[in-house]
Formats: sequence, structure tokens, C-alpha cells
Amino acid sequence: MIARADGTGVPSYPDPAGTYCSAGYGTLILCSVHTTILACKGVQNDFRAALGPFPSNSPDLFTYWGGVWYRHGYFSYENGSSYSIDIGTIYPHGYGKNSTPFTTLGNPFTTAEFVVENGKVVGFGFDDDVSDLPVKPGGSVKETSQVWFDRKD
Repeated sequence: MIARADGTGVPSYPDPAGTYCSAGYGTLILCSVHTTILACKGVQNDFRAALGPFPSNSPDLFTYWGGVWYRHGYFSYENGSSYSIDIGTIYPHGYGKNSTPFTTLGNPFTTAEFVVENGKVVGFGFDDDVSDLPVKPGGSVKETSQVWFDRKD
């Protein structure tokens, strides 16, 4: 988990945890420490096993993304509507004969920008910092992001 300075704050909008869909990246469920749906229990337990307990007021988000090169995503709240995204894999039961939990989460991959309309989160977008895709100039987050996820719940 990311250690924060006192007073870093939390988002001024409702908890962005929920189900999101992208035409190119599929569906993912973002979980927070407050999420009680069954699909998030395993994700929360995986993160706790590898990274330890997290504060009950943490604004961070967690997901099992199931990609080929990585399995988990950690969205660390920065400020406003920005979250730093870190991707990797959590091994909650270790690997092979070593049962010590560990993770390949490391440095942030990119920054996600959540969009709030009428007090509700409608989606988030980010740029794929590892590719050479062009960044679109001007416009809304949805229009300029290389990757966009619509909120479905």
C-alpha cells in the first residue's frame, strides 16, 4: 500500500468502486475497502496477503484484471479525480515450494482520470504509457484517453 502524508484527503465524490467495461479491454470490477460484494472478497484478501492490512479509510482501489502478463491492478488515489495505476500479479500463497505471499506490483504504470457527472462516477480513462499510441489533443477525458472504461453499475 502507498503511505500517504497526513491530510492527503479522499475524493470529493462517491466511492468509485464498481463494474467498468471497455470495448478493447473487457470488464473489470474495481473494489475498495468498503466493497462488500462477493467478487471483491478474494481480491481484497489477495492484496492483504501480499501487502498487509490497509486503513479502513483508504481511498485506493483494487482489481483482478486477468491479463496475460499481469493479473492485478492497484489504483492509488493521488488527488482530485486522479489515481496512479500499478499492474502486476499477486501470489497470495507464494509460488512453488515457497508459500510466502509476494507481488510483482512495482512502479506506477500510468494515471487514471475518473469522470464525475451529476455526483456520479461515469467512467475513467488513461493513456497507455508503454506504447507509442498518439495522445489525442483537446476534448474530454473520454475523448482524449487511449483507454476508456464506462461504469456499468
